[in-house]
Amino acid sequence: MDFLESKELEHLNNLLEDSPLPWWEWNVQKNIVRTNGLKEKMLGYDPEEFKNEGFEAYTELLHPDDYERAMQAMRDCLEGKEPIYQVDYRIKKADGDYTWYMDRGKVLDRDPQGKPLLFRGLVIDLGHDFDIRQKGSKEFEAIRKSLPQNIRENITICSVCRKYKVKKDKWLKISKDMLDVFEKDISHSICPNCLQKLYPEHSDQILDKYD
Repeated sequence: MDFLESKELEHLNNLLEDSPLPWWEWNVQKNIVRTNGLKEKMLGYDPEEFKNEGFEAYTELLHPDDYERAMQAMRDCLEGKEPIYQVDYRIKKADGDYTWYMDRGKVLDRDPQGKPLLFRGLVIDLGHDFDIRQKGSKEFEAIRKSLPQNIRENITICSVCRKYKVKKDKWLKISKDMLDVFEKDISHSICPNCLQKLYPEHSDQILDKYD
């Protein structure tokens, strides 16, 4: 690892510790997964149950129909076939129900032979009813692309219907867990639909100037 990569990793470490997002970090050689506890709490588990556990403690919670697809995505990233680990799967909650997770990460460090040493990523809870087969990839990609690239950025939520602003004219419903994750980074506004319902006589005029 050269000086630039080392400084970049140090910067990522600093951002990680301050992050309100549910992150995970896997020491591949020791097979120990470290998190900030939010991933487990969103599922209803005590983070202490997963302390010093390997990746299997999490993958055994995956829905059987999503298991192999998720594992293949992980293998592809570990082997360097894909630069980013990016997969969507259902994972079992403490109450036995399943919720959809968006999981993405990257290998941050390898040994001289190219074997992965440090694998890090984050998850977003999309809710139990978020089925990409029903909602379509365009809607899913809209959420993915609009997520803050810098964890210090704000996101915008409609204060009435609680939808998430993807872009100027597109607002999508997201799970309460995702709202909880971004609690300190939310900027409230009113989406066009709610604006028209609340102020029908003035909505057109307001929307003309709507950002």
